[in-house]
Amino acid sequence: MSLDTLFEQLQHPNPHFRDRVMGEIASSGDPEAIPKLMLLLDADDVSLRRSAVRAMGAIGPKAIPVLSRRLADTDDPTIAASCCKGLAQIAVNWREFTFSEETMSLLGDKTLEPNPVVQITAVMALGEMGEKALPMLEHALRGGDLAIALASLNALASMNHASGKVIVENFQDDAGVDIDPMLKEAMRAALDRFTGRPWKG
Repeated sequence: MSLDTLFEQLQHPNPHFRDRVMGEIASSGDPEAIPKLMLLLDADDVSLRRSAVRAMGAIGPKAIPVLSRRLADTDDPTIAASCCKGLAQIAVNWREFTFSEETMSLLGDKTLEPNPVVQITAVMALGEMGEKALPMLEHALRGGDLAIALASLNALASMNHASGKVIVENFQDDAGVDIDPMLKEAMRAALDRFTGRPWKG
């Protein structure tokens, strides 16, 4: 089936059918698949955007340069968040792949964006990228935004890396007694989640 036909089938009202079509698109190997998927990252249909993001995750590292360039260039929060989610999906699906410092620094910058959705999706993506993302997560944690600090604590705890635990402990020590009760509880909960099991990339 041609790539154009597959994309036409994305208009089907059944989201599960569209997911199957996205799988075929991702496995097609067609060089036009990534550019066409990029056009869906700001689709009005949320399920269509999500399917495109998952397709990017299935395509893998080949999609990273395009996603990174678009993330760096766009002022549209919907596109930016979709790019962050696409990079996160690649990290989840391709655990052996090591992301470049440039990509992680870009995501680190996006944690400081004014749009909270972009911020949180950038933190989420960094939380899937392993030890090299720890400095960016620490920076986000200490950025002074409560919602981003909470998201960063969750990402660090989910990563379950020994150095991440040190970051949370140091943050707790530096916070002192005059700290938001929600953040205090989040730090306690995060530290409780760290175990002896190393992060698996």
